[in-house]
Amino acid sequence: MRFIPTTPDTVEALKKRAKKLQRNGGGKHADLLNRVAKDAGYDHWHHVTQCLLDGTHDKTVDALAAECRRIVSAAHEGMDKLIVTGPELLADPLILYACGGDAWLLEPSENLVSCLRFQNEEYPPSIGARNGQVVIAWDGEYVLDGQAFQVETGHPVVGGRTILGYDLEPLRKAIDQHQSALARMGELLAQPGAEALTEEVVERLVREGWDRERLYEYARQGLRYLPSRNSFVTAPISNFADEEV
Repeated sequence: MRFIPTTPDTVEALKKRAKKLQRNGGGKHADLLNRVAKDAGYDHWHHVTQCLLDGTHDKTVDALAAECRRIVSAAHEGMDKLIVTGPELLADPLILYACGGDAWLLEPSENLVSCLRFQNEEYPPSIGARNGQVVIAWDGEYVLDGQAFQVETGHPVVGGRTILGYDLEPLRKAIDQHQSALARMGELLAQPGAEALTEEVVERLVREGWDRERLYEYARQGLRYLPSRNSFVTAPISNFADEEV
């Protein structure tokens, strides 16, 4: 179906015209909606609603692209900035993050990433609309590993690499707050990369700024270090069950 720019006001006007015809004895409401749609140049009433939906998503694509330009501009100016999209833009939030001159678009629940700016080069995002849904061509995935921002992508310049020097705490808090409850629970149960507090791990964390005595206390409590959250967790329940067997 060809796209016809359609606003909510257009739809409302067509509905009122159909109701007026019905009051004048014009027939079934569904048939009248198709009739007024054809009179206005549409194929049928579904064509009207689809054009309204596509137009809405076109605006969403434009709005998201504008947010990407904002975060790239902040990175270009050397600013650290974090933007979380709201429900007025997309049902599921996205995070835009600028730090150290680089800029990234992140999906917090599935750990998807697109590079927007890296090493002084800008890379416009690939964002579009298909079947009434916003579609983003992601470069790959990211992981927060302690003080490191790790990416594994098909991006021709970024590729797979570990980046140090970003201030990850604001980003980590935003991810924890805005990822889905299912993703959050899955991470806590799976505890990807969790490490026992061996002397080697303690020494590494002390170099990163953790207090040695506090780490020893965590070790006595049986806690483990979870790099993705830069925090400490108890062993998952399944581990205890395995030990009893």
